[in-house]
Amino acid sequence: MKHAEINGIEFEYPDSFTPLSQVEMSKYYSSTTNRWAARAAGQHTIISVGWTNPLNVLTSFLVSPKSFRENYEKQYGKSLKGFKRGEDLSFEICGAKAEGFAFSYEASDTGGAQIGMLITFSLAKQIYIAECSSGDTDKAFCGEAFETLLHSIRMK
Repeated sequence: MKHAEINGIEFEYPDSFTPLSQVEMSKYYSSTTNRWAARAAGQHTIISVGWTNPLNVLTSFLVSPKSFRENYEKQYGKSLKGFKRGEDLSFEICGAKAEGFAFSYEASDTGGAQIGMLITFSLAKQIYIAECSSGDTDKAFCGEAFETLLHSIRMK
């Protein structure tokens, strides 16, 4: 397993993944600010973790893991061809409830079927998003990599 430390948390991820540079991430994400990502090229799978700036009293009333997640769902509905929301997902991360959803879409470059999972959670006055996406044929690998990441998250 590889180890990463970002913005107040640390986690593990499978050895087959290689961290992406900002330039490489920009191929997959509209914004690379406050984001870490790694790719397992052989399995066409990407895992990523993003975060907000620390929330103050005012912003904590306006922004929540739920609103953050709903915003991503709306963005994906507009930007991912054939986006379909799937089942709800729920985990516990460092004692905090983490919720999200599975989804599917078509790859913009190949038109191939893609799957993804997205989870949001709050730790130490920040909201985090963890995500995994892959080709439909690598669904099991994606799920295993995502669970490895989620179950290993710890506060630094």
